[in-house]
Amino acid sequence: MKAFASHYFNQQTKEECVFTDSDAVYVFAFSAIMLHTDAHNKNVKNKMTKSQFIKNNEGVNGGQDLPKKFQEDIYTRIVDNGSIFIYSTLFYFILFIYISLLRNNIKRTRGGCCMA
Repeated sequence: MKAFASHYFNQQTKEECVFTDSDAVYVFAFSAIMLHTDAHNKNVKNKMTKSQFIKNNEGVNGGQDLPKKFQEDIYTRIVDNGSIFIYSTLFYFILFIYISLLRNNIKRTRGGCCMA
């Protein structure tokens, strides 16, 4: 998971950078996995709301909040796509991050946020 977070963070350009560092990617990835489990496990009776998901992620981005629209998009895509069963939650997370970036007309290029 740490390797994924580091790799994902370093694939972003400064223009598309949502996360302040790879630790923020790491924490948010786990949050997305927990949301996926919460939303699609029939044994969970009290499902997490969008506002609860956003509140759970307060300050995870280097002490700051991730953009609200970004979190709302991720929440909606994970919760509303319940008919799609994907075995790898990590793949699921990467897919929806990528879709979110495309939706916001952001090109995926190499370089990393921390590179000049």
